[in-house]
Amino acid sequence: MDEDAAEEFLVTGHVAGNETLYKEIKQVKAGEMARVGTRVNKSGGINALRYFSYRRGMEIH
Repeated sequence: MDEDAAEEFLVTGHVAGNETLYKEIKQVKAGEMARVGTRVNKSGGINALRYFSYRRGMEIH
């Protein structure tokens, strides 16, 4: 268990960013997807890619 994440969860009801209640398990954030590659990189072959970014004040037509 990640003690800081557990405390954050108790106060807010969620854990921010890519953290979870467990140090060795990460999550993708809103607007991201996980890409699992065949080449091993520093993060073990898994990357989070942002596919959407909300910008305040943009009009959609």
